[in-house]
Amino acid sequence: MLWRSRGADVVTGVIRNRSKTVHPWLKAIAIVTAISLAPTMVLGQAREPIRFARGANAANVSGRLEGPQHRDHLLRARAGQDVEITVASVYADLIQVRLFPAGRGLDAALPLERGGTGVSFQAKVPNDGDYVIRVALRDPRAVPLEGAGYRLRVRLTSPAPASAIFVVEFLCADRTVLRLTTNEERSMVHLERLGQTWLLPRAESASGVRFADANAAFSSRGEQALFERRSVPPLRCRQTGR
Repeated sequence: MLWRSRGADVVTGVIRNRSKTVHPWLKAIAIVTAISLAPTMVLGQAREPIRFARGANAANVSGRLEGPQHRDHLLRARAGQDVEITVASVYADLIQVRLFPAGRGLDAALPLERGGTGVSFQAKVPNDGDYVIRVALRDPRAVPLEGAGYRLRVRLTSPAPASAIFVVEFLCADRTVLRLTTNEERSMVHLERLGQTWLLPRAESASGVRFADANAAFSSRGEQALFERRSVPPLRCRQTGR
């Protein structure tokens, strides 16, 4: 790194005059200045965009936190969408997650509700635009000097379409209720269960009706239905009111 001053070059805290070495106390000032600037350069992290695969509503990003630094991940979302952020790390309980609109400060951070499983957080996005997910250590002294690695799973759940028509409820084998809402064209289905929601596109099916994406699927035939999610056993349900 190079700074220039009158007749002198400052390179990583060492000053040399073009004709002779500068007084030692000026060297000390340069070294202190370089050290004081170093934390700013370390803390200023670029905002890494979160990219979703085509047709997917979830994506993974990872990073490492050292000392008081933070890392920012940039998320693009639409008004009314629910954002679910799940933290995976050996030090997950020591990692702080904040969500706020890009171009605003932490004073505009959205309230995050703690999720039902693991270290996860949920929030509803009020407006279209870019949002910053900021990850930092609550107490840097509580982790080793080499820092803490982490992995975030970010999931976006779309709200039910404005033209949605409530269709039916299903009572599942675990005694929970699965509510199904669809649009007029029956091209999408909005599922709600235990406070969680899924918006699934219609999928090809040899028999019955099926809606599915990369992470969840709902299929029904008559009054019987099957709700499937990745890494979770299938849940059998039965339509109520029949």
